[in-house]
Amino acid sequence: MRTCGWPPVGTPDDPKLTALIGELVVKSPEFAALWQTRAVDECRYVVRQYRHPLVGSLTLVQQPLAIPGHPEQRVVTFTAAPGSPSEAGLRLLAGLVADGGSTTDGGSVSRPDRAAATV
Repeated sequence: MRTCGWPPVGTPDDPKLTALIGELVVKSPEFAALWQTRAVDECRYVVRQYRHPLVGSLTLVQQPLAIPGHPEQRVVTFTAAPGSPSEAGLRLLAGLVADGGSTTDGGSVSRPDRAAATV
């Protein structure tokens, strides 16, 4: 939490984050001991499972990337292993968006670039 930030809240001075840390320190001696050591590792990556309504299960690597000059911000990338079913699913989704495709329920896939052009 110290280096990655916490996406639902803003800065380390955020009252919600401060309250959460305070609650964890009070309720968890293990967390309190770890928090007190101030042992901070740089955020690396994590593998997560997602379930998409169109392509099913996706196993993606989530990796935060630092933005030079903005230590409080990160760009987060999501990638799939080359040749994996997850990569095929991402390619299918990218193709749907690129082609202006539609969802299985008859709705259309959002095209932010087109929406911005019509404003």
